[in-house]
Amino acid sequence: MWSLGDVAASADWSVRFTARPSLLFTAGAKLTDQAAATYGNANGCTYEPVTATATTTITEVTPTRDPRSHGYWKTHPEARTAELLARVQATYQQFDSSGNGALDNSEAGAVLSASGPQPGPARFQLLATLFDLAARQINASTQIDSKLTRKLGTRTVGEAVRYGFATLALPVNSSTAQRYSEATTLLDEIVNNKSEVY
Repeated sequence: MWSLGDVAASADWSVRFTARPSLLFTAGAKLTDQAAATYGNANGCTYEPVTATATTTITEVTPTRDPRSHGYWKTHPEARTAELLARVQATYQQFDSSGNGALDNSEAGAVLSASGPQPGPARFQLLATLFDLAARQINASTQIDSKLTRKLGTRTVGEAVRYGFATLALPVNSSTAQRYSEATTLLDEIVNNKSEVY
């Protein structure tokens, strides 16, 4: 919600905004966005909201087909541009540790530099995969195939990322240890270009 402030009587006012869709949408998906503006005057009168709706169709940029590894994203903070960070945030908000609605480079660096037991490895491989999606190294629709992808039933990068999301929503314990290990390996195969089928 924005507060636009005062507007002179009879003046025109417009607002433009750009919405970033999730990196997991694939070509052809149709998205509808709605906006409403409420307003009143200095005398306390309020008026019917002005509304607008727009629909857009997702298109895909051909990926470069050269995903970068977790190690690359960890050691190249300059590659983690504001635009890429915003694209990742639009897709998955759990790396935004401050909860301010924006993923910053220091937050991304902390996730990528995690060491030790799970969920650290699953988180840094997921973030590396999301950066590869954001940088258009791969697409959500990029096909993947390996012994592990067949076992898990994940046929695309998008499905693998969703598997990672679902895994990270689980507690880390003895009953989820194998799932965490498999999710980490699944994403590692993607960022190291081992399972992609172009």
